Amino acid sequence: MASDVQHQRARLLHAHLKVAAGDYPHWNESDIYDMIKEGVSDEHIEAEWNYALSVYQDFKGEAAEVLSRLRRLSVDRFHIGENLIAIWMKEGVPERTMALQYLLTTLAPTAEDPKACLAELEVQMGPCPSTTEEYILSCIHKGTSGVELTGEYARRVYEAQLAEQADFADPMSDEDLWLELHFGLLYATTNLPSAPIVLRHPQRSLDQYNMYFHDRSGIDMSLFNAKTNRLAVKTAMNLHWRVNLLIKEGDHPKALRTTITAEHLEAYRKIRDKVIDDGINLYVESHGALWQFLLNLAAELHPDLPSSQDPERDPTQSTDVVKPATVSRPRWTDVERHALWRCINRWCNKNGVDQFELHKFKKAKCTEFAEEIKADCAEKGEVSNRSPTSVYNQIKDAHRKDDPTVPNWRITDLFNRAEEMRAIIARGDHVSKEERRPKAAIKVPGDDESDDGLEGSETNEDEGGL
Repeated sequence: MASDVQHQRARLLHAHLKVAAGDYPHWNESDIYDMIKEGVSDEHIEAEWNYALSVYQDFKGEAAEVLSRLRRLSVDRFHIGENLIAIWMKEGVPERTMALQYLLTTLAPTAEDPKACLAELEVQMGPCPSTTEEYILSCIHKGTSGVELTGEYARRVYEAQLAEQADFADPMSDEDLWLELHFGLLYATTNLPSAPIVLRHPQRSLDQYNMYFHDRSGIDMSLFNAKTNRLAVKTAMNLHWRVNLLIKEGDHPKALRTTITAEHLEAYRKIRDKVIDDGINLYVESHGALWQFLLNLAAELHPDLPSSQDPERDPTQSTDVVKPATVSRPRWTDVERHALWRCINRWCNKNGVDQFELHKFKKAKCTEFAEEIKADCAEKGEVSNRSPTSVYNQIKDAHRKDDPTVPNWRITDLFNRAEEMRAIIARGDHVSKEERRPKAAIKVPGDDESDDGLEGSETNEDEGGL
């Protein structure tokens, strides 16, 4: 029988993978069988195994072991200790990105530092003529993170690849729309209540693309990556980080039914055209109608996935499909919003307005904010039991909506001012400490210190050119 043959194939392939690559303890013979049953080829299963194993090995080691490996790089960073490495590991930063963060973190850069960073980037992603040692040095001075530099370098590499390729079809051709829908569906699937892992190796995505369009000659991986960067890089990068975190945690179910049909593409197009016309490279989670369509499609394709055992997951996980749309959630009160703004004001006073970016607000920080909001509201005679997820969603919604009528427009304004300040600092122009670290970056009604960022910290030192 076919099932017996598939079981035998799964048994042999699982044994081969453990010997050839190493053991990934969260996948066993049954997991391999599930993939085979859904039509995943041995080649793709091996690629996914190797990827999951590499991510798992990034996180399973002790901070001391990781630090020891990082210190084999060509520069010394004696101020970076095991505690900081442990924080990076907890936040889900892969060791390859830690290497760049390690190289970038220096108070007194020398000529060897940008050279070492550039060499590490070339090892990880290949050469990129547009990225120079001078540019890397400016990143060190600006405090660019390893994650940010990795993303920028990848963008430049893909743009160079894109320039070498033939012209693309119109922005909303079926080929382009398929890419947007493909990565959107994968990302939405990982945001189902059970937080499943999807198969996301680029070779599998490329093969699915060619299979859909019946292109036997196919496009090569270089062009596929360039198209992805042009059309869906924001969603693809968030998918990458989310899957990494799920692999790190382990024991998540697998979602294997992510094949797109012509009906899916047509339905997506109808919603897509109404939302943003012909704009490209959008982040699908930022557009309610598109995101809800993707979540519904993911749930429809995976009706048998188990329910989540942890409703209070990482704040980057959407909760849009955990409850039916008809369930009413209590609106945030003015007292709660003002408490959140005070949390953000304290954060900006400590870290700087220019550092105010959505990705900085991880679960630990949102948990801290939720507790502070609860205490702040209690002092004013109001009860607040907002979750870290709810706090994160307030900040995220403000980040994606530029409409002064929404309740958190002050956070939206702060995001815009932070972006402008980063541009000023990048040019090397003067920014005073009063501007960069104000007591109140957001004006809170009734607070004496609130002044929309004009009231500075207690010291008046300049911070221009940082």
